[in-house]
Amino acid sequence: MDFQREYDRNFKCCDCKYSQASFLNRLFKLSAGFKCTLPESKIKEKYDPVTGTTTPGFYQYCSTVRLDKLCGPKANAWEPRNKKHLFLMFQKECIK
Repeated sequence: MDFQREYDRNFKCCDCKYSQASFLNRLFKLSAGFKCTLPESKIKEKYDPVTGTTTPGFYQYCSTVRLDKLCGPKANAWEPRNKKHLFLMFQKECIK
């Protein structure tokens, strides 16, 4: 099987409207620390009946969502964070 995917490198997770990161991750553009805040990417909380505890829900990392079918290598759910990347969104719509 071919595990290499063709990523569209114009659409970076750090420029996406749905990405959330700490100040240092955003400052240094460390994409490994960005989390996707799409409602579909949230992992719901789970209750463990054995211990009686609940593990809190969390958002998946952007890199995981880009591998998944949710956003995909072509960045299907990508939207621009600010007006600077608005042209990229128009370019993406024309490619479809």
